[in-house]
Amino acid sequence: MQLRTIPYEARRNLLCALLLLLFTGLLFAMVGCQSQKAPPSPIPVTPPAAQVASLPAPQFLGDAACRPCHPAIAHDQEGTNHAKTLRVANKEGLGSQYPKAGEASGFEYRVTEDKEGLSLALKESAKSKIPLVYAFGAGKNALTFVTPWEETNIVELRMSYHTRLKEWFITPGQLKKEKGAELGVVWDGQTARRCVRCHTTAQPANGLFPEDKFFGVGCERCHGAGSNHVDAMHRTNKPPYYIEKRAKMGGVEMNQMCGECHRRPADVPDTEKHLTQRFQPFGLSLSKCFKYSDNYLSCVTCHNPHKDADTKPDRYNAVCLKCHTIGVTPPAKLTRVAACPRQPKGNCVQCHMPPFPVRKQQGNILIQMADHFIR
Repeated sequence: MQLRTIPYEARRNLLCALLLLLFTGLLFAMVGCQSQKAPPSPIPVTPPAAQVASLPAPQFLGDAACRPCHPAIAHDQEGTNHAKTLRVANKEGLGSQYPKAGEASGFEYRVTEDKEGLSLALKESAKSKIPLVYAFGAGKNALTFVTPWEETNIVELRMSYHTRLKEWFITPGQLKKEKGAELGVVWDGQTARRCVRCHTTAQPANGLFPEDKFFGVGCERCHGAGSNHVDAMHRTNKPPYYIEKRAKMGGVEMNQMCGECHRRPADVPDTEKHLTQRFQPFGLSLSKCFKYSDNYLSCVTCHNPHKDADTKPDRYNAVCLKCHTIGVTPPAKLTRVAACPRQPKGNCVQCHMPPFPVRKQQGNILIQMADHFIR
């Protein structure tokens, strides 16, 4: 049948049907092509390392920035000896530990006081004096005083103060008076910086002493500068935290961290290797308990880092017995363990960690610490 023989109305309907069929086919073809294309790429996710690299350099904020989120820990830590290990040597800073002016009994020195504060002077020459500007130490036993000298140096005063006996004594290490060091010893440069750093949370890049909110050993001394952490926690409470978390740190690494101030094994000179009671991380590193603990035993095994060291032997006996009790599964995969054959249920510390003098006794002044070489 020829197309021209079809009536006009029929031809128009047929043409419309053909056009509709062609349009539908094209539409399905376009959809089919689109379905074969790769889906659009998702928004790139920055890996944690790149996130850290893109952050501003962390800044130290001080303990006040930690307190709102960690009130209990902050409350405990603020009252510790660590937190008080650097203070201004005035009545406000030292409180009841503030020394009284007067002669240092049995010595050639006197302590004078004027509107500027306390100074150490020779009895024979009151004009030759040096001010007590800062106090090192929490006063658990004693305070040693220092004063800045020529911007980059400090003078460690020759007389220290025993806070309980309220007596003056020669500063440890200065029993033999050096020529020209009647009032104290000058520590310069990097030595001065190391001394101050161990009594502060953060130290300025240029200068020795920070602003007072960084006096003493605070949160950021162990956990690192907290600005990025605080900022992250204000935005979300999910990782990454941008702070050093120490809970899972191994024994060797933990002792190295504490040893930055309490002396690492490599920092103890041969002439002082017998002072395992004074340099606790060093003493602990020599102990079989440490060597056979599978990287478990550390300073914080026995000591709560946010509180002062407990003085009750029962506290430490309980820690010893976690490992040294037959039939009890110890908290670590120990390579060697045994119970005490003499007193298997306690009194561990009295025998294995007896106290020894830190320095030679001076008159009534005898400062002792537990030996951390566990024998």
